[in-house]
Amino acid sequence: MTAAKLVQFRDRIRTELDRAVDFWLKYSHDKDHGGFFTCIGKDGKVYDDLKYVWLQGRQVKTLLP
Repeated sequence: MTAAKLVQFRDRIRTELDRAVDFWLKYSHDKDHGGFFTCIGKDGKVYDDLKYVWLQGRQVKTLLP
């Protein structure tokens, strides 16, 4: 694998990571009861109000500096 291909993969991963984090920051926070929704459709609408503990921890860790 060439260095240029690695850079291309890195840039693609960064772009997808930025998109995913932006989506979760925008749609997952439960402003009424706290925590983060887990079951969110591609349109950003919550389709189940279950909140899995493992995701709560990951969301908080993502928000830390």
